[in-house]
Amino acid sequence: MSNYPESLIYFMWPWQVYYRISAQTSAETLFNKLDTGLQPNVFLIGFLKKDRQDRLPICVEPEDIDFKLSEFNALTERAREHFNKHERREMFYSGPGQQEEMHGRLINETLQSALVEILNQSENNNGKISFASKAVMIDDFEVYVILQLDREIYKTHDHLSIERNDQNLKIHTSLLSTVVEVYLEERTRTLYYPNPGKNLSGDSRIADELWREAARTFMYTISSKGKDFYGLHGLFDACNKLSIARYEGEENQGYLIISDKMNVHVELLTTLEAPFNFKEFRRVRKLLQLSNDEIGMVCNTNNVFGLGRISNEYDPALESVFVVRFISIHCWDVLHHGKPILQMRYSLPEFPPETISKSKFFSDAERTFSLATKDDLEHLYDLALTVTNQAKGALLIISNDAQNEAKRLGNQCFPLIPEKLSADTILNLTTIDGGVLIDQHGLVFAYGVILDGVVGKEGDSARGSRYNSAITYHEYKRQISEVMVVIVSEDGSVDVIPNLRPQIKHSEIERIISLFESMVNTTEKNVGNFNQIMEWFQNRRFYLTAEECERINKARIKIEENFGIQNVRIVYDDLMPNSEMNTTYYINEHN
Repeated sequence: MSNYPESLIYFMWPWQVYYRISAQTSAETLFNKLDTGLQPNVFLIGFLKKDRQDRLPICVEPEDIDFKLSEFNALTERAREHFNKHERREMFYSGPGQQEEMHGRLINETLQSALVEILNQSENNNGKISFASKAVMIDDFEVYVILQLDREIYKTHDHLSIERNDQNLKIHTSLLSTVVEVYLEERTRTLYYPNPGKNLSGDSRIADELWREAARTFMYTISSKGKDFYGLHGLFDACNKLSIARYEGEENQGYLIISDKMNVHVELLTTLEAPFNFKEFRRVRKLLQLSNDEIGMVCNTNNVFGLGRISNEYDPALESVFVVRFISIHCWDVLHHGKPILQMRYSLPEFPPETISKSKFFSDAERTFSLATKDDLEHLYDLALTVTNQAKGALLIISNDAQNEAKRLGNQCFPLIPEKLSADTILNLTTIDGGVLIDQHGLVFAYGVILDGVVGKEGDSARGSRYNSAITYHEYKRQISEVMVVIVSEDGSVDVIPNLRPQIKHSEIERIISLFESMVNTTEKNVGNFNQIMEWFQNRRFYLTAEECERINKARIKIEENFGIQNVRIVYDDLMPNSEMNTTYYINEHN
Protein backbone atom coordinates (compact mmCIF):
# COMPACT_ATOMS: atom_id res chain seq x y z
CA MET A 1 0.00 0.00 0.00
CA SER A 2 2.93 2.30 -0.58
CA ASN A 3 0.85 4.31 -3.07
CA TYR A 4 -2.38 4.41 -1.08
CA PRO A 5 -5.17 5.07 -1.99
CA GLU A 6 -4.45 4.17 -5.62
CA SER A 7 -3.42 0.65 -4.58
CA LEU A 8 -6.90 -0.14 -3.24
CA ILE A 9 -8.74 -2.63 -5.41
CA TYR A 10 -12.16 -1.75 -3.97
CA PHE A 11 -11.82 2.02 -4.03
CA MET A 12 -14.84 4.16 -3.04
CA TRP A 13 -13.41 7.40 -1.64
CA PRO A 14 -9.88 8.46 -0.53
CA TRP A 15 -10.49 8.31 3.24
CA GLN A 16 -12.38 5.01 3.48
CA VAL A 17 -9.59 3.13 5.30
CA TYR A 18 -9.24 5.83 7.94
CA TYR A 19 -13.00 6.03 8.38
CA ARG A 20 -13.23 2.29 8.91
CA ILE A 21 -10.45 2.37 11.52
CA SER A 22 -12.31 5.13 13.37
CA ALA A 23 -15.57 3.16 13.21
CA GLN A 24 -13.85 0.01 14.52
CA THR A 25 -12.17 1.88 17.39
CA SER A 26 -15.47 3.50 18.34
CA ALA A 27 -17.25 0.12 18.31
CA GLU A 28 -14.61 -1.46 20.54
CA THR A 29 -14.87 1.39 23.07
CA LEU A 30 -18.66 1.20 23.07
CA PHE A 31 -19.31 -2.54 23.17
CA ASN A 32 -16.31 -3.89 25.10
CA LYS A 33 -17.46 -2.11 28.25
CA LEU A 34 -20.86 -3.73 27.86
CA ASP A 35 -19.49 -7.23 27.23
CA THR A 36 -15.99 -8.13 26.02
CA GLY A 37 -17.40 -11.33 24.52
CA LEU A 38 -19.26 -9.36 21.84
CA GLN A 39 -16.01 -8.88 19.88
CA PRO A 40 -17.28 -6.12 17.55
CA ASN A 41 -16.10 -6.09 13.96
CA VAL A 42 -16.86 -3.29 11.50
CA PHE A 43 -16.61 -3.18 7.74
CA LEU A 44 -17.97 -0.99 4.95
CA ILE A 45 -19.78 -2.06 1.81
CA GLY A 46 -20.66 0.23 -1.08
CA PHE A 47 -22.84 -0.26 -4.15
CA LEU A 48 -22.07 1.84 -7.23
CA LYS A 49 -25.13 3.78 -8.41
CA LYS A 50 -23.71 5.29 -11.61
CA ASP A 51 -22.25 3.71 -14.72
CA ARG A 52 -18.50 4.27 -14.25
CA GLN A 53 -15.69 2.34 -15.87
CA ASP A 54 -13.15 3.36 -13.20
CA ARG A 55 -15.03 1.80 -10.30
CA LEU A 56 -16.15 -1.72 -9.37
CA PRO A 57 -19.90 -2.27 -8.82
CA ILE A 58 -19.46 -3.57 -5.25
CA CYS A 59 -16.66 -2.42 -2.95
CA VAL A 60 -15.73 -3.32 0.61
CA GLU A 61 -13.37 -2.01 3.27
CA PRO A 62 -11.30 -3.82 4.45
CA GLU A 63 -10.81 -5.82 1.30
CA ASP A 64 -10.54 -9.23 3.00
CA ILE A 65 -13.97 -9.60 4.64
CA ASP A 66 -15.34 -13.08 5.37
CA PHE A 67 -18.12 -12.81 2.78
CA LYS A 68 -17.94 -13.38 -0.98
CA LEU A 69 -18.93 -10.32 -3.00
CA SER A 70 -21.07 -12.53 -5.23
CA GLU A 71 -23.40 -13.03 -2.26
CA PHE A 72 -24.53 -9.42 -2.64
CA ASN A 73 -25.45 -9.65 -6.33
CA ALA A 74 -29.02 -10.56 -5.38
CA LEU A 75 -29.48 -7.53 -3.10
CA THR A 76 -31.85 -5.63 -5.41
CA GLU A 77 -34.04 -8.67 -6.02
CA ARG A 78 -34.10 -9.55 -2.32
CA ALA A 79 -35.02 -5.94 -1.48
CA ARG A 80 -37.87 -6.06 -4.01
CA GLU A 81 -39.27 -9.11 -2.21
CA HIS A 82 -39.07 -7.25 1.11
CA PHE A 83 -40.81 -4.24 -0.44
CA ASN A 84 -43.68 -6.29 -1.89
CA LYS A 85 -44.32 -7.92 1.48
CA HIS A 86 -43.99 -4.73 3.53
CA GLU A 87 -47.04 -3.64 5.54
CA ARG A 88 -46.58 0.03 4.54
CA ARG A 89 -46.41 -0.64 0.80
CA GLU A 90 -50.11 0.21 0.23
CA MET A 91 -50.22 3.25 2.51
CA PHE A 92 -51.21 6.53 0.87
CA TYR A 93 -49.96 9.93 2.07
CA SER A 94 -51.98 12.96 1.02
CA GLY A 95 -49.60 15.84 1.90
CA PRO A 96 -47.64 17.59 -0.86
CA GLY A 97 -44.58 15.49 -1.73
CA GLN A 98 -45.22 13.03 1.12
CA GLN A 99 -46.03 10.06 -1.10
CA GLU A 100 -42.75 10.32 -3.00
CA GLU A 101 -40.77 10.91 0.21
CA MET A 102 -42.27 7.92 2.06
CA HIS A 103 -41.94 5.69 -1.00
CA GLY A 104 -38.22 6.52 -1.22
CA ARG A 105 -37.77 5.87 2.50
CA LEU A 106 -39.41 2.46 2.18
CA ILE A 107 -37.14 1.51 -0.73
CA ASN A 108 -34.05 2.43 1.34
CA GLU A 109 -35.42 0.58 4.37
CA THR A 110 -36.01 -2.62 2.40
CA LEU A 111 -32.56 -2.44 0.82
CA GLN A 112 -31.12 -2.19 4.32
CA SER A 113 -33.20 -5.11 5.65
CA ALA A 114 -32.35 -7.25 2.60
CA LEU A 115 -28.63 -6.60 3.13
CA VAL A 116 -28.88 -7.64 6.79
CA GLU A 117 -30.76 -10.79 5.76
CA ILE A 118 -28.05 -11.75 3.26
CA LEU A 119 -25.33 -11.24 5.86
CA ASN A 120 -27.07 -13.23 8.58
CA GLN A 121 -28.13 -16.10 6.33
CA SER A 122 -24.69 -16.48 4.77
CA GLU A 123 -22.65 -19.56 5.58
CA ASN A 124 -19.69 -17.19 5.91
CA ASN A 125 -20.98 -15.21 8.90
CA ASN A 126 -18.75 -17.26 11.28
CA GLY A 127 -21.15 -17.16 14.22
CA LYS A 128 -21.63 -13.39 13.98
CA ILE A 129 -24.87 -11.44 13.90
CA SER A 130 -24.76 -8.49 11.50
CA PHE A 131 -26.43 -5.09 11.51
CA ALA A 132 -26.37 -2.40 8.83
CA SER A 133 -26.57 1.38 9.02
CA LYS A 134 -28.66 3.43 6.64
CA ALA A 135 -26.99 4.04 3.30
CA VAL A 136 -25.22 7.33 2.58
CA MET A 137 -24.20 8.40 -0.94
CA ILE A 138 -20.43 9.00 -1.19
CA ASP A 139 -18.77 9.54 -4.58
CA ASP A 140 -21.51 7.64 -6.45
CA PHE A 141 -21.55 4.75 -3.94
CA GLU A 142 -24.35 3.92 -1.52
CA VAL A 143 -22.22 3.11 1.52
CA TYR A 144 -23.36 1.02 4.49
CA VAL A 145 -21.53 0.52 7.79
CA ILE A 146 -21.80 -3.13 8.87
CA LEU A 147 -21.47 -4.00 12.56
CA GLN A 148 -20.90 -7.63 13.54
CA LEU A 149 -21.16 -9.06 17.07
CA ASP A 150 -20.82 -12.56 18.49
CA ARG A 151 -24.27 -14.09 17.93
CA GLU A 152 -24.42 -16.29 21.04
CA ILE A 153 -23.29 -13.51 23.36
CA TYR A 154 -25.74 -11.10 21.76
CA LYS A 155 -28.61 -13.50 22.48
CA THR A 156 -27.72 -13.67 26.17
CA HIS A 157 -28.52 -9.95 26.44
CA ASP A 158 -32.08 -10.35 25.12
CA HIS A 159 -34.13 -9.89 28.30
CA LEU A 160 -37.41 -9.33 26.44
CA SER A 161 -39.00 -10.93 23.40
CA ILE A 162 -41.78 -8.59 22.20
CA GLU A 163 -40.44 -6.30 19.46
CA ARG A 164 -43.61 -4.38 18.57
CA ASN A 165 -46.11 -2.55 20.78
CA ASP A 166 -49.86 -2.40 20.25
CA GLN A 167 -49.46 0.45 17.76
CA ASN A 168 -47.02 -1.76 15.81
CA LEU A 169 -44.10 0.52 16.64
CA LYS A 170 -40.67 -1.04 17.09
CA ILE A 171 -39.48 -1.38 20.68
CA HIS A 172 -36.20 -2.80 21.96
CA THR A 173 -35.66 -6.13 23.70
CA SER A 174 -32.46 -5.13 25.52
CA LEU A 175 -30.15 -2.24 26.22
CA LEU A 176 -27.65 -3.90 23.87
CA SER A 177 -30.04 -3.75 20.90
CA THR A 178 -30.51 -0.05 21.65
CA VAL A 179 -26.74 0.53 21.80
CA VAL A 180 -26.45 -1.14 18.38
CA GLU A 181 -29.07 1.21 16.93
CA VAL A 182 -27.48 4.31 18.46
CA TYR A 183 -24.03 3.28 17.22
CA LEU A 184 -25.26 2.79 13.64
CA GLU A 185 -27.17 6.07 13.69
CA GLU A 186 -23.97 7.78 14.82
CA ARG A 187 -21.98 6.16 12.01
CA THR A 188 -24.63 7.26 9.50
CA ARG A 189 -24.36 10.82 10.80
CA THR A 190 -20.57 10.85 10.45
CA LEU A 191 -20.79 9.56 6.87
CA TYR A 192 -22.57 12.80 5.93
CA TYR A 193 -19.47 14.85 6.82
CA PRO A 194 -17.35 16.04 3.89
CA ASN A 195 -14.61 13.48 3.23
CA PRO A 196 -15.66 11.10 6.05
CA GLY A 197 -12.53 9.73 7.70
CA LYS A 198 -10.35 12.75 7.07
CA ASN A 199 -10.96 14.16 10.56
CA LEU A 200 -10.73 11.05 12.70
CA SER A 201 -10.62 12.80 16.06
CA GLY A 202 -13.66 15.05 15.93
CA ASP A 203 -16.54 13.51 13.98
CA SER A 204 -18.05 11.05 16.47
CA ARG A 205 -19.47 11.72 19.90
CA ILE A 206 -17.84 10.17 22.96
CA ALA A 207 -19.01 6.81 24.28
CA ASP A 208 -20.68 8.27 27.40
CA GLU A 209 -23.04 10.32 25.22
CA LEU A 210 -23.96 7.30 23.13
CA TRP A 211 -24.57 5.10 26.21
CA ARG A 212 -26.79 7.81 27.72
CA GLU A 213 -28.73 8.15 24.48
CA ALA A 214 -29.16 4.37 24.30
CA ALA A 215 -30.54 4.24 27.84
CA ARG A 216 -32.96 7.09 27.06
CA THR A 217 -34.13 5.27 23.92
CA PHE A 218 -34.54 1.95 25.76
CA MET A 219 -36.88 3.63 28.25
CA TYR A 220 -39.39 4.07 25.41
CA THR A 221 -39.85 0.29 25.59
CA ILE A 222 -40.88 0.71 29.23
CA SER A 223 -43.08 3.77 28.79
CA SER A 224 -44.92 2.13 25.87
CA LYS A 225 -46.28 -0.46 28.30
CA GLY A 226 -48.45 2.25 29.87
CA LYS A 227 -50.40 2.42 26.57
CA ASP A 228 -50.86 6.17 26.89
CA PHE A 229 -49.40 8.27 24.10
CA TYR A 230 -49.04 11.32 26.34
CA GLY A 231 -46.78 9.35 28.69
CA LEU A 232 -44.57 7.89 25.99
CA HIS A 233 -41.89 10.59 26.13
CA GLY A 234 -39.71 11.76 28.99
CA LEU A 235 -39.60 8.70 31.28
CA PHE A 236 -35.78 8.57 31.30
CA ASP A 237 -35.42 12.21 32.38
CA ALA A 238 -38.25 11.85 34.87
CA CYS A 239 -36.55 8.91 36.59
CA ASN A 240 -33.28 10.85 36.77
CA LYS A 241 -35.07 13.78 38.42
CA LEU A 242 -36.92 11.52 40.88
CA SER A 243 -33.68 9.75 41.81
CA ILE A 244 -32.22 13.00 43.20
CA ALA A 245 -35.44 14.23 44.83
CA ARG A 246 -35.43 14.04 48.63
CA TYR A 247 -38.45 13.88 50.92
CA GLU A 248 -37.88 15.55 54.29
CA GLY A 249 -34.15 14.99 53.84
CA GLU A 250 -34.43 11.29 52.95
CA GLU A 251 -33.11 9.84 49.70
CA ASN A 252 -35.59 8.26 47.31
CA GLN A 253 -35.77 4.49 47.71
CA GLY A 254 -39.19 4.15 46.17
CA TYR A 255 -40.81 1.47 44.03
CA LEU A 256 -42.59 2.49 40.82
CA ILE A 257 -44.90 0.08 38.94
CA ILE A 258 -45.44 0.92 35.25
CA SER A 259 -48.41 -0.65 33.55
CA ASP A 260 -51.62 -0.03 31.65
CA LYS A 261 -54.34 1.11 34.10
CA MET A 262 -56.57 -1.79 33.06
CA ASN A 263 -53.88 -4.48 33.54
CA VAL A 264 -55.50 -7.33 35.50
CA HIS A 265 -52.10 -8.33 36.91
CA VAL A 266 -51.71 -5.08 38.87
CA GLU A 267 -53.86 -4.88 41.99
CA LEU A 268 -54.62 -1.34 43.21
CA LEU A 269 -54.70 -1.30 47.02
CA THR A 270 -55.45 2.42 47.35
CA THR A 271 -56.98 4.16 44.34
CA LEU A 272 -56.72 7.91 43.95
CA GLU A 273 -60.07 9.59 43.41
CA ALA A 274 -58.38 12.03 41.01
CA PRO A 275 -55.27 10.62 39.29
CA PHE A 276 -52.55 13.25 38.85
CA ASN A 277 -49.93 13.79 36.15
CA PHE A 278 -46.69 11.86 36.43
CA LYS A 279 -44.72 15.05 35.69
CA GLU A 280 -45.84 16.53 39.04
CA PHE A 281 -42.58 15.38 40.64
CA ARG A 282 -43.23 16.72 44.13
CA ARG A 283 -46.45 14.73 44.43
CA VAL A 284 -44.86 11.67 42.83
CA ARG A 285 -41.92 11.79 45.23
CA LYS A 286 -44.29 12.05 48.22
CA LEU A 287 -46.29 9.02 47.11
CA LEU A 288 -43.12 7.02 46.42
CA GLN A 289 -42.23 7.48 50.10
CA LEU A 290 -45.14 5.13 50.93
CA SER A 291 -43.83 2.30 48.74
CA ASN A 292 -41.71 -0.70 49.68
CA ASP A 293 -40.47 -3.93 48.08
CA GLU A 294 -44.04 -5.29 47.90
CA ILE A 295 -46.16 -2.21 47.30
CA GLY A 296 -45.39 0.39 44.67
CA MET A 297 -46.78 3.54 43.16
CA VAL A 298 -48.79 2.57 40.06
CA CYS A 299 -48.70 4.73 36.92
CA ASN A 300 -48.85 4.50 33.13
CA THR A 301 -46.10 7.19 32.82
CA ASN A 302 -48.78 9.81 32.14
CA ASN A 303 -51.05 9.51 35.19
CA VAL A 304 -50.55 8.17 38.71
CA PHE A 305 -53.38 5.95 39.97
CA GLY A 306 -52.39 5.05 43.53
CA LEU A 307 -50.56 2.30 45.42
CA GLY A 308 -50.65 -1.31 44.33
CA ARG A 309 -48.77 -4.53 43.82
CA ILE A 310 -48.06 -7.03 41.03
CA SER A 311 -50.15 -10.20 41.08
CA ASN A 312 -48.46 -13.53 41.74
CA GLU A 313 -50.35 -14.77 38.66
CA TYR A 314 -48.47 -12.38 36.35
CA ASP A 315 -47.03 -14.19 33.32
CA PRO A 316 -43.65 -12.62 32.42
CA ALA A 317 -44.17 -13.63 28.78
CA LEU A 318 -46.77 -10.84 28.58
CA GLU A 319 -44.09 -8.20 29.26
CA SER A 320 -46.79 -5.78 30.37
CA VAL A 321 -45.61 -4.79 33.87
CA PHE A 322 -42.28 -3.17 34.70
CA VAL A 323 -40.75 -1.75 37.86
CA VAL A 324 -38.42 1.18 38.47
CA ARG A 325 -36.61 0.83 41.79
CA PHE A 326 -34.93 3.94 43.17
CA ILE A 327 -31.85 2.99 45.19
CA SER A 328 -30.11 6.23 46.17
CA ILE A 329 -29.07 9.59 44.73
CA HIS A 330 -28.74 9.24 40.94
CA CYS A 331 -29.07 5.44 41.17
CA TRP A 332 -32.08 3.54 39.85
CA ASP A 333 -32.86 0.20 38.18
CA VAL A 334 -35.51 -1.03 35.76
CA LEU A 335 -36.71 -4.56 36.46
CA HIS A 336 -39.00 -7.05 34.76
CA HIS A 337 -40.27 -9.95 36.85
CA GLY A 338 -37.52 -9.27 39.39
CA LYS A 339 -34.69 -9.25 36.83
CA PRO A 340 -32.71 -6.02 36.23
CA ILE A 341 -32.78 -5.02 32.55
CA LEU A 342 -31.30 -1.52 32.98
CA GLN A 343 -29.14 -0.15 35.79
CA MET A 344 -28.49 3.59 35.90
CA ARG A 345 -25.70 5.08 37.99
CA TYR A 346 -25.08 8.83 37.94
CA SER A 347 -26.84 9.40 34.59
CA LEU A 348 -24.97 6.56 32.83
CA PRO A 349 -25.98 2.91 32.37
CA GLU A 350 -23.92 0.44 34.35
CA PHE A 351 -22.91 -2.86 32.79
CA PRO A 352 -22.45 -5.54 35.46
CA PRO A 353 -20.32 -8.30 33.92
CA GLU A 354 -21.31 -11.95 33.80
CA THR A 355 -19.92 -13.97 36.69
CA ILE A 356 -18.02 -15.93 34.03
CA SER A 357 -18.43 -15.02 30.38
CA LYS A 358 -19.34 -18.20 28.53
CA SER A 359 -17.79 -17.18 25.23
CA LYS A 360 -14.51 -16.14 26.88
CA PHE A 361 -14.39 -19.28 29.03
CA PHE A 362 -14.90 -21.41 25.90
CA SER A 363 -12.25 -19.49 23.98
CA ASP A 364 -9.66 -19.71 26.76
CA ALA A 365 -10.39 -23.37 27.60
CA GLU A 366 -10.30 -24.41 23.95
CA ARG A 367 -6.87 -22.79 23.55
CA THR A 368 -5.63 -24.26 26.83
CA PHE A 369 -6.79 -27.89 26.53
CA SER A 370 -5.81 -29.53 23.25
CA LEU A 371 -7.98 -32.64 23.73
CA ALA A 372 -11.15 -31.10 25.17
CA THR A 373 -14.33 -31.58 23.11
CA LYS A 374 -17.24 -29.15 22.85
CA ASP A 375 -19.20 -31.33 25.32
CA ASP A 376 -16.23 -31.19 27.69
CA LEU A 377 -16.20 -27.39 27.48
CA GLU A 378 -19.94 -27.22 28.21
CA HIS A 379 -19.48 -29.44 31.27
CA LEU A 380 -16.46 -27.49 32.51
CA TYR A 381 -18.35 -24.23 32.14
CA ASP A 382 -21.30 -25.58 34.16
CA LEU A 383 -18.93 -26.68 36.93
CA ALA A 384 -17.09 -23.33 36.90
CA LEU A 385 -20.37 -21.41 37.05
CA THR A 386 -21.59 -23.56 39.94
CA VAL A 387 -18.56 -22.90 42.15
CA THR A 388 -19.18 -19.14 41.88
CA ASN A 389 -22.19 -19.73 44.16
CA GLN A 390 -19.91 -20.81 47.02
CA ALA A 391 -20.25 -17.91 49.46
CA LYS A 392 -17.05 -18.74 51.39
CA GLY A 393 -14.90 -18.84 48.26
CA ALA A 394 -13.64 -21.79 46.25
CA LEU A 395 -10.94 -23.14 43.92
CA LEU A 396 -11.50 -25.29 40.86
CA ILE A 397 -8.30 -26.65 39.31
CA ILE A 398 -8.59 -28.11 35.81
CA SER A 399 -5.52 -29.99 34.56
CA ASN A 400 -4.76 -32.49 31.82
CA ASP A 401 -2.38 -34.05 34.36
CA ALA A 402 -4.96 -34.26 37.16
CA GLN A 403 -4.32 -37.94 37.85
CA ASN A 404 -0.60 -37.46 38.54
CA GLU A 405 -1.23 -34.22 40.42
CA ALA A 406 -3.66 -35.99 42.75
CA LYS A 407 -0.94 -38.53 43.58
CA ARG A 408 1.77 -35.87 43.97
CA LEU A 409 -0.34 -33.76 46.32
CA GLY A 410 -1.98 -36.78 47.99
CA ASN A 411 -0.70 -36.02 51.49
CA GLN A 412 -2.45 -32.64 51.44
CA CYS A 413 -5.82 -33.59 49.93
CA PHE A 414 -8.44 -36.33 49.56
CA PRO A 415 -7.66 -38.35 46.39
CA LEU A 416 -10.69 -39.98 44.76
CA ILE A 417 -11.51 -42.79 42.37
CA PRO A 418 -12.07 -40.76 39.16
CA GLU A 419 -15.69 -40.19 38.21
CA LYS A 420 -17.71 -37.61 36.29
CA LEU A 421 -18.36 -34.66 38.55
CA SER A 422 -21.85 -33.15 38.66
CA ALA A 423 -22.74 -29.53 39.39
CA ASP A 424 -24.65 -30.61 42.51
CA THR A 425 -21.68 -32.50 43.95
CA ILE A 426 -19.03 -29.86 43.32
CA LEU A 427 -20.76 -27.32 45.55
CA ASN A 428 -20.48 -29.75 48.49
CA LEU A 429 -16.82 -30.50 47.77
CA THR A 430 -15.93 -26.79 47.91
CA THR A 431 -17.27 -26.26 51.44
CA ILE A 432 -13.90 -27.17 53.02
CA ASP A 433 -10.47 -25.58 52.57
CA GLY A 434 -8.54 -26.40 49.43
CA GLY A 435 -9.53 -26.82 45.82
CA VAL A 436 -11.29 -29.41 43.69
CA LEU A 437 -9.01 -31.05 41.11
CA ILE A 438 -10.53 -32.28 37.83
CA ASP A 439 -9.26 -33.02 34.33
CA GLN A 440 -10.35 -31.44 31.04
CA HIS A 441 -13.12 -34.03 30.65
CA GLY A 442 -14.72 -33.19 34.00
CA LEU A 443 -13.48 -36.25 35.92
CA VAL A 444 -12.76 -35.44 39.59
CA PHE A 445 -9.50 -36.76 41.10
CA ALA A 446 -9.27 -34.98 44.46
CA TYR A 447 -10.72 -32.32 46.73
CA GLY A 448 -9.30 -30.31 49.61
CA VAL A 449 -6.24 -29.74 47.40
CA ILE A 450 -3.59 -27.36 48.77
CA LEU A 451 -1.66 -25.86 45.87
CA ASP A 452 2.11 -25.49 45.73
CA GLY A 453 4.51 -23.81 43.33
CA VAL A 454 7.51 -21.53 43.07
CA VAL A 455 6.86 -17.81 43.47
CA GLY A 456 7.53 -16.09 40.15
CA LYS A 457 6.83 -12.75 38.52
CA GLU A 458 3.05 -12.87 38.83
CA GLY A 459 0.88 -12.25 41.87
CA ASP A 460 -0.87 -9.38 43.60
CA SER A 461 -0.11 -8.31 47.18
CA ALA A 462 -3.53 -6.64 47.35
CA ARG A 463 -5.28 -10.01 46.89
CA GLY A 464 -5.69 -12.87 49.36
CA SER A 465 -3.87 -16.18 49.80
CA ARG A 466 -6.34 -18.18 47.70
CA TYR A 467 -5.78 -15.96 44.66
CA ASN A 468 -2.00 -15.78 45.00
CA SER A 469 -1.57 -19.53 45.60
CA ALA A 470 -3.57 -20.19 42.41
CA ILE A 471 -1.43 -17.69 40.48
CA THR A 472 1.78 -19.28 41.79
CA TYR A 473 0.57 -22.80 40.96
CA HIS A 474 -0.49 -21.86 37.44
CA GLU A 475 2.75 -20.02 36.71
CA TYR A 476 4.68 -23.06 37.97
CA LYS A 477 2.69 -25.80 36.17
CA ARG A 478 1.78 -24.18 32.85
CA GLN A 479 5.29 -24.84 31.55
CA ILE A 480 4.75 -28.62 31.62
CA SER A 481 0.97 -29.17 31.53
CA GLU A 482 -2.33 -27.67 30.46
CA VAL A 483 -3.90 -25.91 33.45
CA MET A 484 -6.83 -23.61 34.16
CA VAL A 485 -7.90 -22.38 37.61
CA VAL A 486 -11.22 -20.81 38.64
CA ILE A 487 -10.85 -18.66 41.79
CA VAL A 488 -13.87 -17.51 43.80
CA SER A 489 -12.89 -15.08 46.56
CA GLU A 490 -14.87 -14.48 49.74
CA ASP A 491 -15.74 -10.97 48.57
CA GLY A 492 -17.58 -12.52 45.60
CA SER A 493 -15.02 -11.65 42.91
CA VAL A 494 -14.30 -14.36 40.34
CA ASP A 495 -11.07 -14.85 38.37
CA VAL A 496 -10.27 -17.41 35.69
CA ILE A 497 -6.60 -18.16 35.00
CA PRO A 498 -5.26 -17.93 32.35
CA ASN A 499 -7.03 -14.76 31.29
CA LEU A 500 -6.13 -14.96 27.61
CA ARG A 501 -6.49 -12.08 25.23
CA PRO A 502 -9.00 -12.52 22.37
CA GLN A 503 -7.85 -13.85 19.03
CA ILE A 504 -7.51 -11.40 16.13
CA LYS A 505 -6.78 -11.49 12.41
CA HIS A 506 -3.08 -11.16 11.68
CA SER A 507 -3.86 -9.97 8.14
CA GLU A 508 -5.50 -6.86 9.60
CA ILE A 509 -2.29 -5.94 11.43
CA GLU A 510 -0.27 -6.38 8.24
CA ARG A 511 -2.70 -4.22 6.33
CA ILE A 512 -2.67 -1.32 8.79
CA ILE A 513 1.15 -1.42 9.02
CA SER A 514 1.35 -1.13 5.22
CA LEU A 515 -1.07 1.79 5.35
CA PHE A 516 1.03 3.44 8.07
CA GLU A 517 4.21 2.99 6.06
CA SER A 518 2.54 4.63 3.06
CA MET A 519 2.16 7.81 5.14
CA VAL A 520 5.95 8.23 5.14
CA ASN A 521 5.94 9.42 1.54
CA THR A 522 2.69 11.40 1.55
CA THR A 523 2.85 15.16 1.21
CA GLU A 524 -0.23 15.78 3.36
CA LYS A 525 0.51 16.24 7.08
CA ASN A 526 -2.61 14.77 8.70
CA VAL A 527 -1.79 14.51 12.40
CA GLY A 528 -5.30 13.23 13.20
CA ASN A 529 -4.91 10.16 11.00
CA PHE A 530 -1.40 9.54 12.37
CA ASN A 531 -2.63 9.63 15.97
CA GLN A 532 -5.63 7.44 15.22
CA ILE A 533 -3.48 4.71 13.67
CA MET A 534 -0.97 4.95 16.51
CA GLU A 535 -3.84 4.49 18.96
CA TRP A 536 -4.88 1.43 16.95
CA PHE A 537 -1.35 0.01 17.31
CA GLN A 538 -1.22 0.86 21.01
CA ASN A 539 -4.50 -1.04 21.58
CA ARG A 540 -3.01 -4.10 19.81
CA ARG A 541 0.59 -3.86 20.92
CA PHE A 542 0.45 -7.29 22.59
CA TYR A 543 -0.13 -8.94 19.19
CA LEU A 544 2.80 -7.33 17.37
CA THR A 545 5.86 -9.38 16.46
CA ALA A 546 9.40 -8.05 16.87
CA GLU A 547 9.63 -7.40 13.14
CA GLU A 548 6.30 -5.55 13.10
CA CYS A 549 7.31 -3.39 16.07
CA GLU A 550 10.49 -2.44 14.24
CA ARG A 551 8.60 -1.51 11.06
CA ILE A 552 6.11 0.63 13.00
CA ASN A 553 8.81 2.38 15.02
CA LYS A 554 10.83 3.25 11.91
CA ALA A 555 7.79 4.57 10.06
CA ARG A 556 6.65 6.58 13.09
CA ILE A 557 10.03 8.33 13.41
CA LYS A 558 10.07 9.27 9.73
CA ILE A 559 6.48 10.55 9.80
CA GLU A 560 7.19 12.64 12.89
CA GLU A 561 10.23 14.10 11.15
CA ASN A 562 8.03 15.04 8.19
CA PHE A 563 5.61 16.81 10.54
CA GLY A 564 8.45 18.98 11.85
CA ILE A 565 8.48 20.81 15.16
CA GLN A 566 5.04 21.39 16.66
CA ASN A 567 4.05 23.19 19.83
CA VAL A 568 1.75 20.41 21.00
CA ARG A 569 1.94 16.75 20.00
CA ILE A 570 1.56 13.30 21.47
CA VAL A 571 4.87 11.62 22.28
CA TYR A 572 4.94 7.87 21.50
CA ASP A 573 7.43 5.41 22.94
CA ASP A 574 8.85 2.64 20.76
CA LEU A 575 6.64 -0.44 20.54
CA MET A 576 8.19 -3.61 21.96
CA PRO A 577 7.17 -7.27 21.40
CA ASN A 578 5.55 -9.17 24.28
CA SER A 579 7.22 -12.42 25.32
CA GLU A 580 3.80 -14.00 26.06
CA MET A 581 2.65 -13.55 22.46
CA ASN A 582 2.40 -16.61 20.18
CA THR A 583 0.47 -17.65 17.08
CA THR A 584 -2.47 -19.07 19.10
CA TYR A 585 -3.62 -15.46 19.48
CA TYR A 586 -4.25 -15.26 15.74
CA ILE A 587 -7.49 -16.44 14.15
CA ASN A 588 -6.97 -19.23 11.62
CA GLU A 589 -7.85 -17.42 8.39
CA HIS A 590 -7.21 -20.41 6.12
CA ASN A 591 -10.19 -22.58 7.08
